Amino acid sequence: MDQTTTTTPVPVPSQESSSLPPAPQQIKLVNVPITDENSAFNLIINFLNLAQRRGSFTMDESAKIWECINKFQKASPPSASS
Repeated sequence: MDQTTTTTPVPVPSQESSSLPPAPQQIKLVNVPITDENSAFNLIINFLNLAQRRGSFTMDESAKIWECINKFQKASPPSASS
């Protein structure tokens, strides 16, 4: 039997990939200090977003949560189109 080996070229990292800035450090949600009602509310929203990314909610539940979140977001001022 003839045994042959095949090799696959391994890509060498380019200089560009090593010069990229480091990714911003992520803070665990459980380590975020709660200083007032606004920070507590924002933390709840972040936990809901995390649960959604993990697939915790159905589509209709997710839509209802998004509807609730939008009630608390401030409306952006109308833009002058003229």
